[in-house]
Amino acid sequence: MRTLRILALVAALTPLSLASSGCQTLSGSATASSPGSDVTPFQGDDDFRNWFAYYYKNGNPARLTAALHFMQSNAYLSDHPDIASIFIGHIFTKEPAALASWVSEWKSDAKLKEEAWSVLLTALWFSGTKEGHELLTENLGRASRQYQDRLGEVLKAKVAPPALTEGDITDPRHINLLWAAFSATGDAAFVRKIVGAVKNYGNESDALANAIGEAAIMTLASNVPHHAVVEKVCMDENRQNPDQRTRALLETMFRILAQLAAEKDTRPAH
Repeated sequence: MRTLRILALVAALTPLSLASSGCQTLSGSATASSPGSDVTPFQGDDDFRNWFAYYYKNGNPARLTAALHFMQSNAYLSDHPDIASIFIGHIFTKEPAALASWVSEWKSDAKLKEEAWSVLLTALWFSGTKEGHELLTENLGRASRQYQDRLGEVLKAKVAPPALTEGDITDPRHINLLWAAFSATGDAAFVRKIVGAVKNYGNESDALANAIGEAAIMTLASNVPHHAVVEKVCMDENRQNPDQRTRALLETMFRILAQLAAEKDTRPAH
């Protein structure tokens, strides 16, 4: 049930429905920014995804403003505000001393619209920092009235930001939030939480549980080849997890990945 409360809070603190206008590549010159920011536009989706997925390794917060521009222009903020808020919120947690400078910069950035501020203010709340809470209170008026009312209720009730690794995963969307947190931090605890849901895959009597398990095993399989941390967690769990089904599913995952890698190596070069 805690997962449902987490998702309900995330949903309540992000825009209800902002229509996607389709993906487009950022163009144009960089906007004025505070010292240390690199607002050079991302060169397409692959460039942005590489920054996002490996943020925990490269740790380049100077690109955060450019990332906001890209996500807004490509409808990521409107289509996936929960993922964006979790990702940015974890960056804020790691960079409390930079928050005032960033927010000051964004206040004078004409490119950032209401939807971006809704995500940023939610991220400030998720950061769980004193600096973030103060900046959130000061800038609440930059979001829509509907959003202000929602977050105002949360602040009034003194609701603490949820811990994504606590409680059961009862919705497939929680898997995406865990990956967003991992991308920002590289914390293996988020990966272990996802592994804990693998045993639900193939549950024929519970469609929701099966969907959660499928999301867990499929996203692990897609990330193992690219992240040493994910591979290590999965290998450790494959040997040590007390749940036999989890071990069997991870073993199958590794076997399929090895087969795919072997097939790729034997394909003739073109």
